[in-house]
Amino acid sequence: MLRVPERPSWGVQQAARECGVSVATIRRRIKDGSLPNAVQGARGAWTIPVTDLIAAGLNPGKPSPPDHALGVVTDLTHTEDGHSHDYAQRASSQAEGYAQLEQKLLSEQREVAHLRTQVHTLQNNLDDLRTAMRMLEAAPADRSETSPEPAPAAEPATAPEPSPRPSFFGRLFGRK
Repeated sequence: MLRVPERPSWGVQQAARECGVSVATIRRRIKDGSLPNAVQGARGAWTIPVTDLIAAGLNPGKPSPPDHALGVVTDLTHTEDGHSHDYAQRASSQAEGYAQLEQKLLSEQREVAHLRTQVHTLQNNLDDLRTAMRMLEAAPADRSETSPEPAPAAEPATAPEPSPRPSFFGRLFGRK
């Protein structure tokens, strides 16, 4: 009778170490059905045939590519499973989303720069208006101080002493 040799199998820890991936990756592969011949023993320990690891795209003895189940695709032309189209489509939509976000960010940055320019212009206008208001408020007080009173006709005409007139800057800033 011809005896079929038993396939080599490893536990989760050894499979992860030999394939260069994390224990979580091996457990995820078991859970998603990528390792269909993995068997859980009576005590809960898993036994995984090496052939299942190879069929799932893991390379015992060599570093493995990133886990495609996480949505990370490094090479769209070569994937070990039959879902290469799905990965390419997902990567393409993620790239489009990223490009759209970059465009939106640039647009928002331009808008912020435009608004800052407007605020600066309005601040300058406000300063100019404040200066003009100070000048208008100071003018009537100056006229009443410097306007001469009519002299009585019977008295000899003597020029009244002019009061000192405030300087331009004094009027501008409301000082007397």
